[in-house]
Amino acid sequence: MDYMAADFWWKTAITVINMGIGAYLFWERHNDVTQRRIDTLETDLDGRMDNHAMRLSRVESRIEMLPSHEDLSDLHERINEVSKAVHTLSGEMSGIKTTLGLIHQHLLNGGKQ
Repeated sequence: MDYMAADFWWKTAITVINMGIGAYLFWERHNDVTQRRIDTLETDLDGRMDNHAMRLSRVESRIEMLPSHEDLSDLHERINEVSKAVHTLSGEMSGIKTTLGLIHQHLLNGGKQ
């Protein structure tokens, strides 16, 4: 066997093996960086989801405190009752105004018609 040919093939094999190891290390480093990025994104997403869940529970608790349809109906009825009472008082005040006007006119005329 020729020593020069064996040396050539030996160096070629070593070079191919080194290139393969280099490619493997590059690939592993790339996957490691990608995995760290994914882990960071998961951590951020978990934090944001916890914050979102907390905010959602606050909104739900406030919604439970809002008045229901029946509550609004009762409130509407009470407002209608107050409106009727104010309308009645308005009519009575108008009558009182007319009476006071007549009394005032009577006093200005000195009791004469």
